[in-house]
Amino acid sequence: GTREVFLEGEAFFDVSKDGKRQFLVKTRDITVRVFGTKFNVKSYPDDRTVEATLVEGPFSIIKSSEIHKGQHKKIRLKPSEHLVLYKKIANFSSSEAQVKKGGDCRK
Repeated sequence: GTREVFLEGEAFFDVSKDGKRQFLVKTRDITVRVFGTKFNVKSYPDDRTVEATLVEGPFSIIKSSEIHKGQHKKIRLKPSEHLVLYKKIANFSSSEAQVKKGGDCRK
């Protein structure tokens, strides 16, 4: 089975490791797929961007518009990496983030 949540707004996730059950965070624009990790997602409908910051663990992101296509592109982040999706042009950029203990993420 799959564990999944739908997010509108901003949330920090600390997902227990479970190699048999993936955890999905779905927003209007992206789906984050993990099996156990710590990360932050910011997705407000009126913002021009969707943002995600990885604190630790494996992490991949799929554009929601491509989730049902066989050839969808997964974006993989490394710990302490920050990703921004620009909604209008459907383009990603990533950068290093300063991640403090307790999961407080700052770009």
